[in-house]
Amino acid sequence: MMHENRRCGHCGAPYVYQSSGHGCNRADNDGTYCPSCKTALNATLKTIPRVFECRYQPITAIPSLSHITLEECLAWEGGRSGPKRIWPALTNPETGDSQSIREVVATEPDGRVVARLRLSTWSKTDEYVIEAPMEWDLRENRFTGRTWR
Repeated sequence: MMHENRRCGHCGAPYVYQSSGHGCNRADNDGTYCPSCKTALNATLKTIPRVFECRYQPITAIPSLSHITLEECLAWEGGRSGPKRIWPALTNPETGDSQSIREVVATEPDGRVVARLRLSTWSKTDEYVIEAPMEWDLRENRFTGRTWR
C-alpha cells in the first residue's frame, strides 16, 4: 500500500493519495484532486451522458485497414518487444481447442505505428479475426469511421 502526499489541482488543499493497495480504487481517490473535489467532479460528470465509446470492428469493414493479412499481423507480433495486452481466452473442453486474443501493433518499416489491432486465433483451426478499436457513437448507434486512440 503506497500513500503519497499531494496538493489538490483545483482547491490547493493538501491530501493523501493512495496509489496502490486495498482501497486505491475508491471513487474519491485521485492523483490530481482531493477527495472533496473529486467527489464533486464525479457527481457533475454523472449528469453528462457519454457520447462515444470504443468498440472493436473487423478490419474487413474498414477500407483503410482491410488490406492487412494474418501473415502481416504475425510478423508485427513477432517483432514487438515490451508488454503486450492480452485478453482472456476461450477454451472448448470437448475438442481441446483454445482461442488466443492479443494486441498487435502494426508498424511501418521505419517504426511508425499504423494501427493497434486485436488478433484472435484458434490453436486447432485456421480461423482468425483481426479487429481494430473504433469509435462508436452512442447517440446514433453506429461506427463513426474514426479509430479509437
